[in-house]
This record gives sequence, C-alpha cells and structure tokens, in this order.
Amino acid sequence: MPHISEAFGHWKSTGQGVKFGDRVKGAKTPDEFIDGLQCKNNSCAKYNTANPNYRSDYLSVYKSVLKYMSKCKDVIEKECKYE
Repeated sequence: MPHISEAFGHWKSTGQGVKFGDRVKGAKTPDEFIDGLQCKNNSCAKYNTANPNYRSDYLSVYKSVLKYMSKCKDVIEKECKYE
C-alpha cells in the first residue's frame, strides 16, 4: 500500500509540488487546499483550468477517501505510516 510520502514525492517529481506547493502550504481543510490551488485571491494563475468542476470533483474524491478510510481503519492503521 502506498504511503503518503510516496504520493507527495510523486507530486513533487511531476513539478506540481514545486510549482503549486507554496500555494497550499498550511492548508488545514480541503477547501483551503483547493482555494490555494485555484488561487482564490486572483494573484496567480489557477490550477487545472481545464476542468470547470475541479472543486466538486476534488471534494467528491476526498469524501470517498474518508469513507474508505472509515471502513478500513484497522487495516490502514496497521499498513500505513503517517508522517
């Protein structure tokens, strides 16, 4: 099972973590994360402008992950190392 550090490493390796990482640094909620990527304050170019439903799609995936995690909590806690 992949670890969060591997996912983050992949994000960085694609250049996205370098280009957009500062925008989401310190985000504590999914909405804050999306606002950072989408540059809610209009001071920079938006992330993923090709998908007009980016916010709702992202939140849908986020909710699915939470649902999965709640159903598999014991397995996740044994298999994953949170950093």
